Amino acid sequence: MTVLRRPTFALAVILVLGLGVAVSTLAFTVLEAFLLRPLPFREADRLVWLETHHSRTGTDLGMSFVDFKDLRSAESFEDTAFLNLRWNGNIRLGDGTEAETLRTTFCTWNLLELMGVRTALGRGFRAEDDAPDAPRTLVISHAVWTQVLGSAPDVIGRTLNLDGEERQIIGVLPPGVRFPAQTDLWVPTGERFQSSSSRGNRFDRAIARLRPGVSREAAEVELRGIAARLARDFPDSNSMATSALVRLRDASTSSVRPSLYLVFAASACLLLISCANVGAMFLAAGVARAREFGIRSALGATRSNLVRQLLREAFVLAGLGGAFGTAVAAVALSLLARAIPTDLPYWIEWHLDLGSLAFALGCSFFTAVGATMLSARRILAGAEVRSALMRGSGASAGTSRWQPVLVGAQIALSFVLLSLGAALVRHVFDLGQTAPGFEPRGILLVEVNPTYRSDEPAAQRVSRFEQLLATIRNLPGVVSVAANNSPPFIPQRPWNRTDFTVEGQDEAAQHGNPIASFQTVSADYFRTLKIPLLRGRAFQTEDTIESTRAAIISRALAERVFGTVDPLGQRFQLGPIEDRTEPNWRTIVGVVGDLRHQSLEGSPVPDIYFASTQLAWKQMHYLVRVADGIPPLSLLPAIRRECAKVSADTGIFNAAPLERLVSDSLWQQRLRGWLVSGFSSAAIALACAGLAALAALHVTQRRREFGIRLALGALAASLSAAVITRSLRLTAIGLAFGAAGAFAGARLAAHFDPAFPAPSLLSLTIPAVIVLAVSLLASALPARRAARVNPVAALRAE
Repeated sequence: MTVLRRPTFALAVILVLGLGVAVSTLAFTVLEAFLLRPLPFREADRLVWLETHHSRTGTDLGMSFVDFKDLRSAESFEDTAFLNLRWNGNIRLGDGTEAETLRTTFCTWNLLELMGVRTALGRGFRAEDDAPDAPRTLVISHAVWTQVLGSAPDVIGRTLNLDGEERQIIGVLPPGVRFPAQTDLWVPTGERFQSSSSRGNRFDRAIARLRPGVSREAAEVELRGIAARLARDFPDSNSMATSALVRLRDASTSSVRPSLYLVFAASACLLLISCANVGAMFLAAGVARAREFGIRSALGATRSNLVRQLLREAFVLAGLGGAFGTAVAAVALSLLARAIPTDLPYWIEWHLDLGSLAFALGCSFFTAVGATMLSARRILAGAEVRSALMRGSGASAGTSRWQPVLVGAQIALSFVLLSLGAALVRHVFDLGQTAPGFEPRGILLVEVNPTYRSDEPAAQRVSRFEQLLATIRNLPGVVSVAANNSPPFIPQRPWNRTDFTVEGQDEAAQHGNPIASFQTVSADYFRTLKIPLLRGRAFQTEDTIESTRAAIISRALAERVFGTVDPLGQRFQLGPIEDRTEPNWRTIVGVVGDLRHQSLEGSPVPDIYFASTQLAWKQMHYLVRVADGIPPLSLLPAIRRECAKVSADTGIFNAAPLERLVSDSLWQQRLRGWLVSGFSSAAIALACAGLAALAALHVTQRRREFGIRLALGALAASLSAAVITRSLRLTAIGLAFGAAGAFAGARLAAHFDPAFPAPSLLSLTIPAVIVLAVSLLASALPARRAARVNPVAALRAE
């Protein structure tokens, strides 16, 4: 084939085309995994989370079972289920002294049926499994069956000791099913939910299936009507509560959606640059082959024959470029998956499927064929083949007016990507310098989960908790240890956010209070994390279950609620004041510095802290500060060993250095910054190649003119300057359009992500300097060739 006689041209097209296809296919595959691929549930478009939101701030408050019983009566719902997401259960292994902690979801019996999930072995739950006197049962994940139970063939009917209670395994789910959040065990406990009588205990979640033909918006209108009635009937608990429906996919992907759009748009820009580069190469090749086409035409070839030949060559190059790009995308996809340091929803699968392959081939064929048609247009016009025969063998064909346009477009798009990438990298750097409000270096965070026993007194739980703290505190290399039920940079649940009422506030003042994050911490928490105590005192061992309930608040909350009034000694309670004779007052004993809990972006949220010795939680996160020079994770074996001596059936899991968790919280910003910067680097390389090729073609076409000018006494430096000036003029035009595109692109990105940084003078100046430097570099070699033209050889060639 003719293309094989031009291997350099073919290789260049395949590489440039493959780069554009690889990047765009990678971005499309990620976008498809998050937003486009169907969820693995029956008619997933009708599944929605049923949530309670704060009517003033929109904050998700969680769901109480009492409210759920009223809301599920809505005509818009075909079915509803209730579930608890905050539990980690311990199962006993071996001789019963070893515990393994597994993520457990307590749910009403119909959860799996509502989702359309079928068991791989055994059966799912039935209504009778939820009865108060029913045998204790559970369903396990495929991973638990294979990894914990060794794929035992007799697994159905076996019992597991879950938190001290024997339960019979009745089903095993198919591989990969971990709904709702990497769940290992499902337990039907509707009767426990039924025992709840407080509307304010919004510690759980609800999911619903809409009736066929009912839109989410219509169902939400009905729900808000029910919520308004509840607010009138139960003002103490529901006056600031309303209902909302969130699509199942949106609940998991809303936080990453802006980044997905940004990366996909950046990849589209790079694909356009590849298209322009390939188009310029085909135009240059068409100009070089003009005489060939003229001779073929003279020998009887029709214009359609010539165009078909070009299309055949384009199809071959498109196939090879698409295959190369797909292979690169597959490798990049595996590297990208490793760069995400967080648990994604289990239904997000990172692989190239038929949709990704179709997208890759479509991009490659569209690019190659589009580039071919630019060149074929000149042949179809007929002028090119006629003029080619009129020129001598040494004459050069004319330059296509499209070539400078395509190269200028590459420069403009490259500058857009480069400026946006610079802004994103600068933003990540600034966030990395943001103080979280505590010192994460040298802290090991580990989750400690004692086996739960419902009949265990609160005092006994507190005693065991204190013993575990003391045991870890006495380990060699430990400076201090503390605990928090919801520590910084661990995903926070809605039930750790609440409104509150200060003693003496009227209803209007209470409505002005912010939604606060509340945590239960041990006495040494602030010292261990080096959180500054601004006023008052920290928690003490004297803060016991029997003593006055103490609380510590953050500076942000103190300034917003109390202003210039001294908050020490003030009393408050969580939620609005209910109609009872003895409100659950807590007295403020201290004020500490502000913390950033989930993100280094934005402002710190108001915090409330309670003493762990006054509020016994089943599971806590322990924060261990180690001595300088000791890797935090090196203490994990000793912690496991010593904690087992205090409480053998205690799970120790999810261990990680706190400093890494803080750094990992920026994974989205960091990843999109480096991806866009990587795309811009590839773009500027392509633009450099296109500019160099255009300058080289310009020198080749003007070789005779340059030879005559040198023979007449022109300076070689003036010829070099002419070539460089032409490239710089084209670059300046591209930069002008690129600057406008950068501002437009930043404004569009900010529409989807308000935290997107606006272009600064620095993020525009540095890319402009880089583009100008690249332009000089690209035109340097052609300019050198222009200065070294031999006048005699140039004239002889004519």
